[in-house]
Amino acid sequence: MGQTILLVEDVEADVFFFRRALSRLGSDVSVRVVSNGAEAQRYMEGQPPYDNRNYFQLPSLIVCDFKMPRRTGADFLEWLRQCRHFDDISFVLFSGSVLLEEEELAMKLGANLYLRKSGDFAEMLDRTRNILELLEPRRNTAPRYPG
Repeated sequence: MGQTILLVEDVEADVFFFRRALSRLGSDVSVRVVSNGAEAQRYMEGQPPYDNRNYFQLPSLIVCDFKMPRRTGADFLEWLRQCRHFDDISFVLFSGSVLLEEEELAMKLGANLYLRKSGDFAEMLDRTRNILELLEPRRNTAPRYPG
């Protein structure tokens, strides 16, 4: 089986843009999409409707929006990094904001990468290339944990 990316995003246009960038880059990863951090946690725990692990594989990489309803990307990342059995899963926080505090929080909580969203497709392609580098063997950056 190939690699899977879990995309945690509540804006359909951003989901489309990310999928389009992956397609343009010729990526053959599977993408599963959930719309908030609470749903992402259910996915990771294999709770229904995500209990079919043949389809809802554990991801090699999570790309997560920072600001979402019900549970933020930072909240989800904090929960995920407390679950030691998910240590080898790379995590990218994606934000439309330019706040330095968000980036600092993301890295403190254990994100491998913090990227700002862009409406420019060429920039989105560059960011998507950066994200895909986390899937390459031996280039996978170890998660940064607090402390």
